[in-house]
Amino acid sequence: MFIQKNIQEFLNDLAAKKPAPGGGAAAALTGALAAALASMVCNYTIGKKGCEKNSPKMQELLIETENIRQRLTILIDLDAQAFNELMNVYKMPKNTDEEIALRQNALEEKSKKAASIPMQIAALSLKIQQMSIIILEQGNKELASDAVLAGILGHAALKSAYYNVLINLWTIKDEKYKTNASAELNEILQKAEHLEKQMEKTSEKTFAL
Repeated sequence: MFIQKNIQEFLNDLAAKKPAPGGGAAAALTGALAAALASMVCNYTIGKKGCEKNSPKMQELLIETENIRQRLTILIDLDAQAFNELMNVYKMPKNTDEEIALRQNALEEKSKKAASIPMQIAALSLKIQQMSIIILEQGNKELASDAVLAGILGHAALKSAYYNVLINLWTIKDEKYKTNASAELNEILQKAEHLEKQMEKTSEKTFAL
């Protein structure tokens, strides 16, 4: 499992000439980093003198950010697993009509699974973006840059996951599935772009000299 490795080992695996981990796992890790930073700001706000008014909200957000961090961490391995399963399909024989049909059905199934993982990453990363703005506005001002970075990394994770969904949709024949997935993905992306602009405006006010 990649999540049990240290940072150097994971980066070595990511850089190596082997199927996994790849972009999806990197997107999940980036989202987990965003969630961890958001959690840190919450932790430094809860109970701090002068932040008593916002402590209950930060406690609520901390539970959410930690839950998302755990889910994204799990998705690092699940994405790598899904990609390996998809690669194994390409090794299936295709010498007879029956083998070709079995291979195509397996390719459809595993491609949908491979697309579903980064879709989850995108949706979770969007939530981090949303919470990062609130954390920037109500959290400990001494960690404002960390709140902004949580939002930036959340957006980066989402955009990374976006392209990982798209590349898996290429091999799917189910047009209804592709249409629905594309619509869901584009809706997430539009919300993310809006949140990114909102974060920029909020951060400009926060860091105004």
